[in-house]
Amino acid sequence: MDILVLVDYHNVYKICRRKELNLDEVFRRMIEAIQQKGRIIEIRLFVPSYQQNIFPWQLVNHLKLAYGFSVELCAVLRIGEEDEEKYKDLVDKEVDSWITKYVQPNVGPELVIFVASDGHFIQSWNEVKRRKKETEFLLLDPETASWAILKYAPHEELGSKKEEINPYTLVLRKRLKEGIVTFDDVEKEKMATLKIVQKALSFLPQYGLNSEITINFLTGELKKNLLIDEKEIRESLKGLIDVNALHVHPVYSTNPDSSYWQWLDIFEC
Repeated sequence: MDILVLVDYHNVYKICRRKELNLDEVFRRMIEAIQQKGRIIEIRLFVPSYQQNIFPWQLVNHLKLAYGFSVELCAVLRIGEEDEEKYKDLVDKEVDSWITKYVQPNVGPELVIFVASDGHFIQSWNEVKRRKKETEFLLLDPETASWAILKYAPHEELGSKKEEINPYTLVLRKRLKEGIVTFDDVEKEKMATLKIVQKALSFLPQYGLNSEITINFLTGELKKNLLIDEKEIRESLKGLIDVNALHVHPVYSTNPDSSYWQWLDIFEC
């Protein structure tokens, strides 16, 4: 079965931020889950271009190069008074328009999967059904999904099983606890690795707005000069990303002002 996947990127991104999920990992699990159903012929992301984002094409390039996704950049309208800063993206309208143009009966994919939870996508789902295609939703967070999707549309939850939390993330977050914080031997080993990775990152070139920077790329660069297992390097990078001390998506940058970096500098292993 040939499958087309249409993704509300901003919805996925917001859920990942709220539930503290790694976006790379979510996309990987999404692809693996859908591949169980058939052959993916295209994954198309609909990405709103918010006025606050001065590098919209940086994000588009990253999504294309890092994942191989097709990307549709969608306009965003300002609603209300200027000081209210309320915006309405046109993702749902762009999805409807794209379906009208490119999803036709008896040709192309047999199954269309929406990775979205907004009720506006029910209209898109109905339009795909009208074109004699099988169609369903893949939900990251059913608790916040539209009641219309849950009631009327076939849907599945992505990764309903409890996720294992990155041990480096747990160690870094432990610093937020009040009072005297103590670390066991395993946690101290993780901290020692984080200090080494932190120092090694400071010696890497300034990549600027290079959209090809990924966790795998950084892991490979650090591995050249560190006697640390590749998995540990990758997990430590993910931990730093989880606490916003390191940014890889959509633009690579370290955050030297982060309290986590300052904490690592003075932490005695």
